[in-house]
Parts: sequence; C-alpha cells; structure tokens
Amino acid sequence: MPLINYLGKSKGFIERSAQETVRKISRRFNLGLSILMYHRVTNFSLDPQLLTVTPERFAEHVAFLKKTGSLLTIGQFEDVLKNGDSFPPRSTLITFDDGYADNYVEALPILEQAGAEAIFFISTANIGTRKEFWWDNLERIFVGGPVPARLTIQVKERTYDLPTENVRNRTFAYRQFHKILKPLNHQTREEIISKLLAWASLPIDGRETHRSMTEEEVKLLSKSCAAHIGAHTENHVMLASLSKEDQKREITVSKETLEAITGKTVKYFSYPFGDKVDYAKETVEICNNLGFTAAFGGFYGRVKKTRKPFELPRIIARNWNVTDLKKNT
Repeated sequence: MPLINYLGKSKGFIERSAQETVRKISRRFNLGLSILMYHRVTNFSLDPQLLTVTPERFAEHVAFLKKTGSLLTIGQFEDVLKNGDSFPPRSTLITFDDGYADNYVEALPILEQAGAEAIFFISTANIGTRKEFWWDNLERIFVGGPVPARLTIQVKERTYDLPTENVRNRTFAYRQFHKILKPLNHQTREEIISKLLAWASLPIDGRETHRSMTEEEVKLLSKSCAAHIGAHTENHVMLASLSKEDQKREITVSKETLEAITGKTVKYFSYPFGDKVDYAKETVEICNNLGFTAAFGGFYGRVKKTRKPFELPRIIARNWNVTDLKKNT
C-alpha cells in the first residue's frame, strides 16, 4: 500500500503535474488499460491516507465501468497478456491490496451483483488474527485519541524525542514513524509497534473494523466467480530493503499459504507499497522464477501493450464520484 507523500511540496507538485500530463495524453489517445488499485470498501470518518471507498461509491464505480463496457474479466486480461496483444482502449481492471475483511464483507457482494471480477492481493501474516497492519496501528496510536505529552523511543542506534501534546505534534509523529518503519524488517518493526502501543496504553489486539480476513473468508472469497486471489508477501514488507533470500521467503510463504487455504494456484503478485524503489530487479526475477503470471506495482501508469508483465502500473482508486472516476481512467 502506498504511504503519505513525505517528499516535500515542490516534488509533490512536480509529480502531480507529471501524472496529470500523463492522464491528459492517455485520455486523448485512449491509451490502453487502467488497472485500478483499491484497498478498502467501507464507511470511515477517519481515513488519513484516503484509501477507503464507501460501498455506495464502489457500487457506482463498478456499475459505471460495466455500463461503458470497459471492465475486463480476469480471463480477458490473461488472454491479452498471454498473446502479447494490445489492451482495448480505455479498458479497466479492478484489483485490491492487503486483504482487509471488508473486501469480502462489503466489496465482494457488489462485484457479484454486477457480474464483475477483481484480483485480491492478500498479505498473509494477519489472516485470522486481530492484529492490525502497522500503518493502521500508527493511526490509532497518534490520530485515534489522547496519548502522553511526549514520546521518547529508541529505533536501532537512534533515539527519537518528540512532543505529542497536540494534534499538530501527533500528526508530525504519525508521518515521521511512517518514514521510520517502512524500510524496516518485520521483526524490528513489530518490536517498535509494541513499544508504541504500550506507550499509548493500547492493546496488541486491534479494532474489528481494521482486521484482515479469516481463513474461512479467504476460502469463500476464492470460490466466488467474482474473485481471483493474488499474493502480497507475508508481512507487507518493503522488499527492496531485504536480502534476496528474505525477499524470496516473504513472497513464497504468501503464495504457498494462500494456495493451501484456497486449493488453487496463485498466479498473481503485487509489490507492497508498489513504487519502483520498493522492489528491486532481483524481486522481479524471484516472481518470475516462482511461476507467477504477472506482478503489479503501485506506481502510476496505463498499460497498452506490455513487455513487462512483472512491472504493471496501477492507479490508486479514491472515493471518487463517477465524474472523477471517468477523469482518472
């Protein structure tokens, strides 16, 4: 999943301008396939990363894409990929990242009712647990409620001493710890999260609203004609920061766990966070060698005729109205 952009207003403006230029060119010349990347379909008042789409809006998205005839089935997507053909102009594909329970509870019935399909990429470590993803833990620690007025914590060789007495301070701490935790290995990251939860007097077990799917929900999801299951690592780590051996283990465990639960071959993979700095050349090679058909990034772009099936760009889906959806696809 992508994080908040911390790179400064100037760079953010340049990136947004470049993306808007790509959008305008793509719309003008009807360039290929837009792969939409959803994360959550539910109702939240607090959504600091703007990754949640309401069920009502998601139903509108799917209905619009079905009505225009642009929405591909996974079979159609596979055929174009296998044959090396060009994707139809202004075509779309729906994907989900992470494996939140609302993907099964809220999103799946909408897809089924509309006769639509999606690929669901699932990180496997939290399946069947009450643990939240680390970025959600940061939200409930720093954004969710009152905490002590100051935080002092050691991360590796560095000690952080941050004021947290007001909303502005806590927002800064929230963003700071996103940057700190993202490149860390799973064990180190979990140790820090445990310390932060204790500091905030919060339990390890998370909120029901932020849980991952259970094994039974993953199994039922895989049986639906509307769903195809994809791997998303075991612990949602930044693969480029790991050794090649650890990258392979993260990807393999995710793939094999999902295959054991569903009894089906897992053919697709998406890179956690998904920017080009978040995975490496060797990560692509690992996915290829493990027998995946394709791998999906999180960087912006459309696909006309791909020669890189293991580096497919996507477009982050927001809680758009239909007009904005049309503009972005």
